[in-house]
Amino acid sequence: MEYVPGPDLPTGGTIVGLAGIKDAYLTGRGSFKTRAKVSVEAITARKSGLVVTELPYLVGPERVIEKIKDGVTSKKLSGISDVTDLTDRTHGLRLVIGIKTGFSPLAVLEQLYRYTPLEDSFNINAVALVDGGPQTLGLRELLSVYVGHRIEVVTRRSAYRLARRKERLHLVEGLLVAIVDIDEVIQVIRTSDDTEQARTRLIDVF
Repeated sequence: MEYVPGPDLPTGGTIVGLAGIKDAYLTGRGSFKTRAKVSVEAITARKSGLVVTELPYLVGPERVIEKIKDGVTSKKLSGISDVTDLTDRTHGLRLVIGIKTGFSPLAVLEQLYRYTPLEDSFNINAVALVDGGPQTLGLRELLSVYVGHRIEVVTRRSAYRLARRKERLHLVEGLLVAIVDIDEVIQVIRTSDDTEQARTRLIDVF
């Protein structure tokens, strides 16, 4: 874990706790929680809000908005005035959650972590084909199997390419021999009855 402290999840977010990652690295199976990256910002002069700029892996803003609306409707979530998705290609993800006056943004955030996908679990199940069969492997074993596979692939590819080059070299060497005695080659071909006889006589002569 000194070299690979944790998974580099493509959508960002924050990993909560390392126990699940350690289990996954040792045994190939593990689970850990990821949280969205959220900051408290002033939306207007009198109103503050929560601004989400990173989400847990495989969680989209539409799903978060839907869960927030469901939570407000069922009264599991309180203190939320509105949710606006300001995501664009220039600034990336930006989900703004308005907080009602008199409510603590951090207290609302704790509710959101509890009832919405702003906090989500991620499971690791590292299965690889080893000698034709599936095996669950820890990180060290997984890397070892992968490196061994790459060595085998590169070795087989190199051997195949070398064999093709040797075949080509053999052909070129034959052509060089023929060019040196081109007149005799032509004579052998002309005095042969057919292609097969010409081929056999050229091999015998040269």
